[in-house]
Amino acid sequence: MPDFIKLLSDAVANQIAAGEVVQRPASVVKELMENSLDAGATEVRLIVEEAGSRLIRVIDNGKGMSTTDARMCWERHATSKIERAEDLFTLRSFGFRGEAMASIAAVAQVEMHTRRAEDETATYIRIEGSKVLEQSISAAPVGTSISVKNLFFNIPARRNFLKSPSVEFRHIIDEFCRMALAYPQIRFSLQHHQNEVYRLEPESQAARISHVLDRMKEQELLPVEESTDWMHISGFVGKPGSERKTRGDQYFYVNRRFIRNNYLNNAVQTAFEGLISSDCYPSFVLFLELDPARVDVNVHPTKTEVKFDDDRALYSIVRAAVKHALGLYNLVPMEPHAGLGGLVQQLSAPPPVRHAPPPQPGQGEKRPFYNPFDQEWAKPRFQQPWQKAFTMPELEPEPEIQTQAELPLNMDIIPGSTAKAVGTIRLRGGLIAAGFEGNLYVFDQQRAHERILFEQFISGSNDRSNASQQLLFPRTLELKPADMSLLEAMLTELRQMGLDIAAFGKNTIIVNGLPAEHQRGSEQALVDELLEQFRNQKDELNLSTRERAARALAKQQAVSSKKELSTEEASDLANRLFSCSQPGITPDGKPVFIGFSTEHINKQLKKI
Repeated sequence: MPDFIKLLSDAVANQIAAGEVVQRPASVVKELMENSLDAGATEVRLIVEEAGSRLIRVIDNGKGMSTTDARMCWERHATSKIERAEDLFTLRSFGFRGEAMASIAAVAQVEMHTRRAEDETATYIRIEGSKVLEQSISAAPVGTSISVKNLFFNIPARRNFLKSPSVEFRHIIDEFCRMALAYPQIRFSLQHHQNEVYRLEPESQAARISHVLDRMKEQELLPVEESTDWMHISGFVGKPGSERKTRGDQYFYVNRRFIRNNYLNNAVQTAFEGLISSDCYPSFVLFLELDPARVDVNVHPTKTEVKFDDDRALYSIVRAAVKHALGLYNLVPMEPHAGLGGLVQQLSAPPPVRHAPPPQPGQGEKRPFYNPFDQEWAKPRFQQPWQKAFTMPELEPEPEIQTQAELPLNMDIIPGSTAKAVGTIRLRGGLIAAGFEGNLYVFDQQRAHERILFEQFISGSNDRSNASQQLLFPRTLELKPADMSLLEAMLTELRQMGLDIAAFGKNTIIVNGLPAEHQRGSEQALVDELLEQFRNQKDELNLSTRERAARALAKQQAVSSKKELSTEEASDLANRLFSCSQPGITPDGKPVFIGFSTEHINKQLKKI
């Protein structure tokens, strides 16, 4: 019987490895820009064509490479960052595995020019599918320029899995912005189809945040800075009032490396308790600096997931640092008995965190002696109130479960019913009571209208019957590059739903018409809220672009629960709700009404 185990060739092994490292064009952008920053570049230029599928070029003015290094960097497991396993615990660079460049070369056509300051000439290398086709001497400035062309040209199946150009370009913008936020002292630029999307000059951290994240204005930022014996946290949080319905503007960095960590996100969320609504999320850009030995970055190929040796302590310090920033500017209420006694207690029993001065003044009245660790200064000293900051938030007790006999009956209305509501009554808080087919229903007017609009938009986009109110004077709106890319992904669907908008030059749209049931807000407010709602649906991967657009537009256009409807409007809303195919729930699954059957009401009355 012949042997059946074979050793894979380097080309095949590189293509398999590329499946983890190079998932889409944005993955290439991330790896190349990280290499530029590791090379000490002070200027990084990113040029893309066709959302990166045709061309990704990164040009930097870093230290460059010698001829030998230029050839060696394309080999698997070739790296300048580590030499032995112990070096993984002293890492401060981005890359270290030596897989990214080989993976990129395995699935694309690559060209590189690189030159060191001490060299008179540059090195040129051309690779295609892991094969070096040319290596020669060339003329080039100091630094490195890498062009990645025709990504996945030799793996058509992978190329077919790429999303639309607008979606892929949005991912590229996300990676670019993450790098730009972490290094405000570096000049960055992004060019797409000959258009300059971003041009960021060296600036302060607050200014860079404001320029990159259009929804975080510089005047809305509060500085955060705290130090302990083993870590330092700095950055900015958005003032209460600048919170969002999505997590889009939440950035955590560890040693200037962007990470995703829901645990730390929750630490910031709990610091804002009582200041923002429970269904909103604060905006922040926070940087953690700590000993590399206390964090493991070798967890996932993308290196965005890390592990800490003491999660609980980190959680507590992050939460306390944010609370301290809010308290310094009078955004956290003082305890009623906090006074001189509290100050003496604070000075006599200092907390383990040393508060460094904030990097720049914030907004509001500053309270220099506010201490997030001393929330109960009036209590005796032996209670050590600062320890509250180092305890995990307690879980709320489970609500008591009522028996079925104690609950009103949640009844489904016959879908598409032609029966009419009777005896419609407007209640407080945006609630409407209506009789329907011998039963009583109480529904939320905003959720009901959201369900009505959603089904109207979906059915109308199928037959293109949604009406549009044409504006007498079309309105042009300026958008940020990321928002422009997001909007382009759903332009066709929005037009079918009655929102007549079109691209109108660089990062500009023109609004020609609005949906017939346009309820509130200007054109700018409509587009801003629409984009915010569309982002809120991004994690539900099973939704089509049309359904996501319909959900976002319906939620934005639904009548507010604070608006007082006339009796006629309430009756019309009830009739339209009862004729929906799924009247009982909103598009995102929230209940619209509760129903009381005649039998249930009689039983309850007899108990009295």
